Amino acid sequence: MCSVDGCEKPHTAKGLCNTHYMRQYRGGSLDAPVRRYGVTSCSVDGCEKKAHSRGWCPMHWQRWRKKGEVGGAEHLIGDRDTYGAAHHRLYAAKGPAKDHMCVDCEGPAMEWCYDGGCEDERVGKNGRFDVTYCPHPEHYTPRCASCHRRHDREVRTANVDPS
Repeated sequence: MCSVDGCEKPHTAKGLCNTHYMRQYRGGSLDAPVRRYGVTSCSVDGCEKKAHSRGWCPMHWQRWRKKGEVGGAEHLIGDRDTYGAAHHRLYAAKGPAKDHMCVDCEGPAMEWCYDGGCEDERVGKNGRFDVTYCPHPEHYTPRCASCHRRHDREVRTANVDPS
C-alpha cells in the first residue's frame, strides 16, 4: 500500500502510489496537483494559455529553453503593433470571421477585412505582401473571400493618383 497516510492505493514506486509518486516527481511535493498536458493554465501570471511543459504554455517554455527566462505575459503577441498582433486582438474581441455573415452579400464570412480610415493606420507584412492594417478591432468587418478581394481592389483603385 501507499505510504501516505489515508491513501489505500497500491504502491507503484518508492513506496508511493502512482498519484503521489507523480505529484512528488513532477511537482516536488506530495501535495502538488497532478499536471497533465493541456489541463492547467500557464503558471506565468497573466497568461491564460494552457500549460504544456514545466507548467508553462508553449510560448513561455520556448522562451525558457532558448533564453533561460520565461518573461512575463506583458510580452504576449496582442501587445505588439504588428499585423499578426492586430489580428490576434481582433480574433479575441470578435471571434472568428466565419461566425459572422458577410456585410456585403450576407453570405457566410470567411475573413476579417480592414475598412480603412483609421488615424492609426499602418503598413505591415502578410507573408511577402505589404498590407494596410489598423490595431483597433472596431475597424474590421466580416466578409466572404470574394467580397474582401473586391473591397481591397476598390480601395486600391480609389487610392491611385490619376495623374
